[in-house]
Amino acid sequence: MKHLFWMHSRTWTRALIVLAAMGVGQVSAQEAEDGAAPETEQVTAPVTPEPSPPPGLAEAMERIARAERLYEEENYDAALVEFLEILDLLDTHPARYRVLYNVGKSYERLFRYEQALRYYERFLTEGGSGDDNAAEVRAKIGVLNDLLGTVNLTVNIEHYQVWVDDHMVGEDADTVLVPGGSHVIEVRAPDYTPERQEVQVPARAERNLTFELTALAEDFEGLPPALFWSSAGVAVLAAIGGTIFGVKALGRRNDVDALLARPDGGVGMVTSADQDDIRRLSRNADIFFGTALLLGTTAVIFAFLTEWGDETEDTARLRLSPVMDRASAGLSLEGAF
Repeated sequence: MKHLFWMHSRTWTRALIVLAAMGVGQVSAQEAEDGAAPETEQVTAPVTPEPSPPPGLAEAMERIARAERLYEEENYDAALVEFLEILDLLDTHPARYRVLYNVGKSYERLFRYEQALRYYERFLTEGGSGDDNAAEVRAKIGVLNDLLGTVNLTVNIEHYQVWVDDHMVGEDADTVLVPGGSHVIEVRAPDYTPERQEVQVPARAERNLTFELTALAEDFEGLPPALFWSSAGVAVLAAIGGTIFGVKALGRRNDVDALLARPDGGVGMVTSADQDDIRRLSRNADIFFGTALLLGTTAVIFAFLTEWGDETEDTARLRLSPVMDRASAGLSLEGAF
């Protein structure tokens, strides 16, 4: 999508400053034009009080530079938040309509074309129709309308997020605007499995999609006790096996050491097969002890997660929930102990 132009915040910052200062020094300027009053008459012109700046103007001006910097850094989400806040701060200010374009531009960069068009149109209807940039804004609206297609959504739940090509474009929306072409539309919601569909949308055409999201399982109250007893039992057996092999390896090591301690050094009595046998027994002992440690740790975890059948006793609870952001979606397992 070609972006036509960006109205720099500095341009309308100066306009706000000028408008805020209007009326200041008007009396003195009029006196200078008419000439000083004759000294004999000593006429004193009425003093017009200096108008106070519109409420929120000072804070709005502080936010303008921040919003512009965020936009130039391509942090469009944060820039949009700043521009919307500036819009609220200016309220009835006569130059407020200029902010509407910046809001529309930020929405466009975020691929939220429906909102972008709405703010571009507000720019024209709320004061920008006679602006120097009005022709360009009208051209941008025309380009967007010519290039965009409409996707109508039917979703079986009330609250959800709509993502287009891995960009979040709205919440609880029943229509989204997308550039003509192939797109992946995804609907996500807490406690529901997300659903994705691919759609081909020609420019200025409509497509209808239906999404049936499935609710995730309710809270899981606990594991069956058999899992704990199985893992604990196998851990004990593995520990016994490791002990047996360890004792054998230690016995063989002692026998070899005793032969090597003889005056003749056990020449011809200790072979490489004896050394290999000791290493084999030691390795088997390590394997069994490692298995016992792993299964023992698993048994301890299962002990916290097992439903023991006592309703008065607190039981660990698990919950499977979706995790969503702009780049990915997944599932998280949450537990309460």
